[in-house]
Amino acid sequence: MFTTKANYLYVEPTSHCVLKCPRCPRTYSPESYSPNHLDLNVYKDFIQSKYFGNLDYVEFGGNLGDPIYHPEIISFISVTQEALPSTKVVIHTNGTQGKRKWEDMVNQLRGIDIVLFSVDGLEQSNHHYRVNSNWELILEGMRISAKKCHTVWKYIVFSHNQHLIEEAIKLAKQLDIKTFLLTKSSVFNGDWLVDGIDPLAPTANWQFNPSVDNFEKPTISARCQNQSMHYLDSNGRYSPCCWINTDNNFCISASGPDFIEKTLNGEVLRNLKESWSSGSPHSICGRKCRDSSNNQKRSSHSQLEINLNQEINVIRDMVEDFSRSS
Repeated sequence: MFTTKANYLYVEPTSHCVLKCPRCPRTYSPESYSPNHLDLNVYKDFIQSKYFGNLDYVEFGGNLGDPIYHPEIISFISVTQEALPSTKVVIHTNGTQGKRKWEDMVNQLRGIDIVLFSVDGLEQSNHHYRVNSNWELILEGMRISAKKCHTVWKYIVFSHNQHLIEEAIKLAKQLDIKTFLLTKSSVFNGDWLVDGIDPLAPTANWQFNPSVDNFEKPTISARCQNQSMHYLDSNGRYSPCCWINTDNNFCISASGPDFIEKTLNGEVLRNLKESWSSGSPHSICGRKCRDSSNNQKRSSHSQLEINLNQEINVIRDMVEDFSRSS
């Protein structure tokens, strides 16, 4: 079903997080949330597979948790580096942890590795969505990371921060952060209205509105088949991607170094693949992996990746153009 090598693995080491983001399932549906940590030995066995022998990236992030809150996150990094020495390690985090922990973790990282901070605004605004985040600890983490690793600031545009984009970019440059990832989201879909208004929604030009052309019978270009987003969750379950991990029918307990080869050619994923060409794919595949040709768009966001080595006036023009794009 899949080709012989993968190039991207997304791992959720833990479902723990100290933040209380209002649109995270841990906040709005706590009864469905059971905090847990991925067993390091399960991960060790999982990445021994030859299928993962040429990975470009292992990203530690997750659907629910933040990897920095796994008590053995440094061991996860070192195990990855030992098994896959040329693979880049990516840490995707909200940034709220103490200076000593940041120093210990970054000491284990290398210059080729990446730390991506999801920070939506500045001191006066980030906590509006990232509830319980600590601005001083985030800044400390950014400073420590930027001295050694490729550091990225990911900034989702909300109503409370859209006027702070340029100020945030200037701060990122001061911190020697290399990349600013400006992100439009499509989550402002009418599910969270208060008196007919979504209080978090930015103006329309800062929202992403993906096309729904041919949605009934979409052509699927599956990222899992293209090796870009295999997923291991904090329960030790494999899924073809982090999105379909929300459907327990496609969450398969990982066991043994030959697990992935058996699973990729097994009945569950074979049936999933057959649905892609049937005209009636799984609803998640239909939303997330529609072919980008024929004016179809996929994904739930649109992003502008800004190289912060550029002059601010050049960046300002890029942001302005991006704000006008759909």
